[in-house]
Amino acid sequence: MDPNESVLMMKIPGVEKAPYSRPGDGWVAIDPNVFDDWEEIERLLIGSFRLIAPKRLVASLGDTR
Repeated sequence: MDPNESVLMMKIPGVEKAPYSRPGDGWVAIDPNVFDDWEEIERLLIGSFRLIAPKRLVASLGDTR
């Protein structure tokens, strides 16, 4: 997942900058009542977790992208 992906995502209805995010961190909030592509939401959640989780934990998960 590219950290700049959030800029493109915020152009999609139902996706907006997360109210708790700081400038430049790229965090977004997804409204599942508007954006309901659950396969994409799963991909984004897993990719986001891999970006912030400790490297050792990510390594233990294997490459299941």
